[in-house]
Amino acid sequence: MKHFRLVPAVSLFAALTWLAGCAHAPATNSDSQPVMNAAGLDPVSTALLARDEFESVRMSKGGKYLAVASMRGSTPTVSVLERATKKLLFTRGMPDNFHVKSLIWIGDDKLSVYVIHTQGYLINKRSYEYVYTMNFDGTDHHQVFPEAKSGPNYNASVSLTGIWTSVASDQLVEGHYLILAEHNPGNAMGVEQRLKLLDLYNGRRRSFESLPMRFGDFALDNSGVVRAAYRVDDDLKMTFHTRNTKSGSWNPPSQWPMKVDDLEFLGFSPDNQTIFIESANMNGMNSLFSASLDDNGKMGKLNELASGDKFDINARWDRDDHEALFVDSMGPEANRKYVSQSAKAKVLAELDKSFPGERVFLVDSAPDALLLQVLSPSRPRTFYIFDQKSYSVSRLFAVNENVTADMSSGFKAVEYKARDGQTITGYLYQPKTVKGPLPLVISIHGGPYGVFDRSYFDGETQAMVARGYAVLTVNFRGSGGRGTKFIEAGYRKWGTSMQDDIADGAQWAVKSGFATAGKICLYGGSYGGYAAVMGMLKYPGLYKCAVGFAGVYDLRLIGKVGDQMNSDYLSNFFRRALPPTDQEKLAQSPISLAGALKGGLLLVHGALDDRVPVDHARAMKAALESAGKDFKYVEVADEGHGLLDQNRKYEMYAEIFKFFDANLK
Repeated sequence: MKHFRLVPAVSLFAALTWLAGCAHAPATNSDSQPVMNAAGLDPVSTALLARDEFESVRMSKGGKYLAVASMRGSTPTVSVLERATKKLLFTRGMPDNFHVKSLIWIGDDKLSVYVIHTQGYLINKRSYEYVYTMNFDGTDHHQVFPEAKSGPNYNASVSLTGIWTSVASDQLVEGHYLILAEHNPGNAMGVEQRLKLLDLYNGRRRSFESLPMRFGDFALDNSGVVRAAYRVDDDLKMTFHTRNTKSGSWNPPSQWPMKVDDLEFLGFSPDNQTIFIESANMNGMNSLFSASLDDNGKMGKLNELASGDKFDINARWDRDDHEALFVDSMGPEANRKYVSQSAKAKVLAELDKSFPGERVFLVDSAPDALLLQVLSPSRPRTFYIFDQKSYSVSRLFAVNENVTADMSSGFKAVEYKARDGQTITGYLYQPKTVKGPLPLVISIHGGPYGVFDRSYFDGETQAMVARGYAVLTVNFRGSGGRGTKFIEAGYRKWGTSMQDDIADGAQWAVKSGFATAGKICLYGGSYGGYAAVMGMLKYPGLYKCAVGFAGVYDLRLIGKVGDQMNSDYLSNFFRRALPPTDQEKLAQSPISLAGALKGGLLLVHGALDDRVPVDHARAMKAALESAGKDFKYVEVADEGHGLLDQNRKYEMYAEIFKFFDANLK
């Protein structure tokens, strides 16, 4: 195998810099000394906390053009450049407060852009979504979904007839049709989901398929034929369907052999006779399966091609060559197993060696080039081009070019035993130059179920480390990445075992010499906000302070307020995952323990939060005031589940860092 040549960074970033409207170097005064930003943050924190100005890049089918999605304030922009010359052909703004979900090339000369509305940094809302099509040079720009006459405030999802419509997949049919899903509530006994095709050239729609269920997923073969589908019933049981392509009818449903409430159809083999699926196996670990599927819809025995042991695996599918390239371990190490022997897989395996400790992913393929994305624990996500003729790799840009190599620290994968013997894993981040015990911030992920912290670069974590704190992330029971049994071990344990796992991590850090006893603070958003406040109240002698952002503080409100109301599926899930009675929910809610507060507490919540409504924060505030406790409360008037506005984000972190410094230093 040839050795790769890494060539100097190309001029693409320079061509795009002005589009994002960002300064890409720390501000200095006349003496070239770094100065604070308007919120009072130092230059390193400002860079690390900057919102990613570049979000994604896609290469046209022939490899001639690159489409780039970037942000300019609250406005997403789309640009197209010639790949060879890096000449900027055009840039165009999308609607404010939207997010570019997909850039979709139609051959080499047309680009479609799929955007969805955002409601806070922590969640995207699909109640408003649009699709635009344009030429490679920006001409003939027009809206194809929904109808352009609808206007900017048109709800794309709900028609006057009550049918809810959304983009179902960015996989194209016949090269230029996008699949839309129309969900018809039907009646109590018979429900269905209709699929239509959206012509990305002119916005016209035509009927496509009718699926035998609502709210599931479907498998499309390489000829654009729907061959299989599944749904998860309101009682959380999975029903699997296969289709007789000769008659066009669906076969009687069957139960999926493993106990799962989710699976992913990856694709079909080139001859359309083998289907590939990612699902949990009999042991609950995520695995890669294949099975024959004939034209009558008869499915053969499932073959387990790869599976996780201690950690789940994740398969990467190549749509161009119709094969699984590799599976990655969800653990801390960049462990990868190639399941393909193709030339492309061999090239990627060699590229892995050029980025030790990082993970290389294929984004797009062209006859003469591969578009790559590299994820790293020490630097922001970065895009590269591999030129197959010169056998060289060229850097395009990082999603946050403000961050330089000296700003981030590495991590240490950690493992410890919880008080009941359960093994808990996580990551410890420490400043490069400081030795010995340090004040510790435990950063708690949201979710909680199925979500987990990875070893990838995180600007918020690195900003805390840069200020002199050690940071510990904990994948407590209920977290993902370690199989369904580990997730289910957290059911109904919000305020008990899940909190104990975090507290045991704090005590482990002290005993191991990484953290200073009495100087530990909890921090988190969404579920992490809940856990930060709950931990502070449950273990008043262990933690010095806590920051709860967009947190859940009254478990009785889950499913009764916000965007998760009136869902039978979620109601059944909450019955399984939350404490069973209102009395038990209240006992595991921070509002019931307000009187136990000892130490500093900062609550931050967006008034427009629809996922975790501000009712939670206001109830927590009232409980603390009733208990006569001192705390700080910040309610942001025009933000949702997370802060979208960059300046407001800076202001919030300036407040959080001031709070940390007052309590931990």
